[in-house]
Order: sequence, then structure tokens, then C-alpha cells
Amino acid sequence: MANPDVLLVHPQFDNIGGAERVSLKVIKILTDYYNLNVHVLSFSKIDFDSISRQSNFQLNKNKISYEQILLPEIFKSKFFRFRIAILHRKAKKLNSNFKYLVSTYNELDFKGFAFQYIHHPILAEESLLIKYNLAYQKTFKSELLTKLYKSISDNIASRDFTNIKKNYSVSNSIFISNIVQDIYNKKTAVVYPSLPLYKPRNNLTKKKQVLTISRFARNKNVHVLLSIFDRLNEKLPDVNFVIAGYLEDESYFQFLESECKKRDYKIELKPNLVSHEIEVLYKESKYYINPKKYEHFGIAVLESMYHECLPIVHKSGGSLELVPFTQLQFEHQENVVEIIENIENNQSLYAQLSTKLKVNLEKFSEDVFEIQIKEHLESYFKLKKMNGQ
Repeated sequence: MANPDVLLVHPQFDNIGGAERVSLKVIKILTDYYNLNVHVLSFSKIDFDSISRQSNFQLNKNKISYEQILLPEIFKSKFFRFRIAILHRKAKKLNSNFKYLVSTYNELDFKGFAFQYIHHPILAEESLLIKYNLAYQKTFKSELLTKLYKSISDNIASRDFTNIKKNYSVSNSIFISNIVQDIYNKKTAVVYPSLPLYKPRNNLTKKKQVLTISRFARNKNVHVLLSIFDRLNEKLPDVNFVIAGYLEDESYFQFLESECKKRDYKIELKPNLVSHEIEVLYKESKYYINPKKYEHFGIAVLESMYHECLPIVHKSGGSLELVPFTQLQFEHQENVVEIIENIENNQSLYAQLSTKLKVNLEKFSEDVFEIQIKEHLESYFKLKKMNGQ
């Protein structure tokens, strides 16, 4: 491969979630449309076969190189702030070797004019992160250790927030764009993550089943679902419950298993399913619950909509842009039971909401994403050239 034109930074590609899909699409546009060579900096190696299995993306191996930052195993599930600091420090050291600089995982000071796609701001002051429910999960109980840990991480990264503010920025939702405006006093464009809308949806035979797709990780608060399921089982004992997703935290998964076994009804936990197995769950499930408050976006919500699995979301954050219908929004746990009971007692409402959601899906198509992200990359390239960088 010729010398790379683009340095692209993204933390991981082992588990392909919504942020990784955005990154892969940007990589594909850079290599296939702009004919640029891309060097990826990540904690993961770029396993093209694994990526293809999980996401159906066929990347151009001849135009992609990668550099994997190796860290001890303990850093995979803990010390997020430290991991990101190391990634950012390395990116800054490499920046002079590349014509273009791209972060597909939030703000990054490359020490040069860069393109950054923001899923959720991670570098703001703690008070602002707490305000929007974006704060780091605490690594230490001790306030002194927490301050020391933050200080060490910040010194490693050695960021200049002036550079971050100068970067060409795109946000993944209006909700996140407004937060970036509040935190950095900086306007950002909005380009929604996308979903392939061309996959067949045959044989959508629905069970009375409630589904959630989520990483099994403490910061995802999957355990909140259990009390919601308890309420639903009391009112609707014939409903099935399934939670599936990538197993990130073994101890947390064991905790969930233990809690599920205490129930006198069945909750299925399905870790590390491949993409077609997850599709089957969407196709056979009637309802999808995303319990997270202030969700940044939620690609799984889009996937549920596509397979006519009605998403029920908290009345906050980016979820409201995906599901703008009050009949599917809840504020308190008991509202989830009321929503499902109402639909079960009125099957025509199920069909009406499915139709409305299909129409809303069109603005999240891959064609729309590709057109918009190309426009913003073009603007970044032009500004980079104008500034002589």
C-alpha cells in the first residue's frame, strides 16, 4: 500500500456497535469514493473477516493499514479515561505523517485541524457531563484517587481544547449537537447514523416477546430492565423476555444471571450472538425496550423499528428523534406496562405505529448518511486546503 493519506482514530472494532458502523462507513467512503489510503489507530487489530461477519461490510484491504495499541487485559473493562488518554497521545504523535486527520469517536486534539464525529462528548468538565448523564462510571470510590486518576490521564493526553473547538465537527443527533453547543460553545452539523434498509424482512411472525439488545456492561444499566420485566410479568404473564448483546463485563453478567434465577418466570440472557441470530430475535419479537435515560442515539432502536418490533424508549435524549411518538415513550417504569397493555388491547394501534415508524426510518437510510457525510468531508478537505494545513 502507498503511504497513507488519512489517520483515522477509533478505539475498538472487536464488537461492532453503532459507533463502529459509523466508523466503518467513513473508512469505506474514504477508500472507495475518495480513493484515499487510510491508517487506523485503535486498541483492536483490524480483523476484516470478523468485521464482515458482524456487519456485512466488505472493506478494501489494499487501502487500509492499522496500528494496534496493546494494553494489559485489565484496561479492556476498566480505566476508560486512561485508555482514551493513551489513544489521544499516540494520535497526536502521528499527526504530522498524514494529510487528513479523522476521529470517528468523539473529540480529539490531534494538534492539527481534524474532522471529528461526536457520538457523545467525553472531555468536558465533570459537572457538565453529569448534567447530561454522560459522566464516566467511577473507577475509584475514593475522591482523592479519582482526582489523581483524572490528573494523570489528562497529563498523558496533554490536550489543548482550543484545537478541539477548531476541528470540523459533526454530531450524531440534535440532542448531542445541543450538548456540544452548551459545553464547547460550538455549533455542529447533525448526520444521523444509518441502517441498511434493503435487507429482506420476510416471515415476520411475531411472538408476544419483549427484547433488549445491549452490551452486558454496568454503564448500560441492563439490570434496570429486571424490575420492568417484573411489572410486565405480573400484568401479562404470557410475555417472553430476552436480553442479548456483547459480553463486556463477566462479573456483571454473572450478577444478572443470579438475579434472573431469583425470578419465578424466565428471562433469557443471550451473550455474544452473531448478526443473523440477533436479526431473528428482532423478527420474532413484538416489543423492544431501551431503558436508558438520555440515550445519545441508539442504533438498536432503529434495527427494531426496521423489523416491526415496536421500540419503547425513555422520554429523553436522542431516542425521541428516532421514536417521536408519545404512545411509545415512557417516563416511569410503570408507563412501560401501560404502553404494552394499551397496544395489546388495540392491535390496530400496533399496525398504525409500525407504519409511522417505517416512514420515519427513511431519514436514517445509508444513502442519506453517505450523501451528508460526503458533503461534510468535502467541506473539511476544502478548509484544510484553504488553511494550508
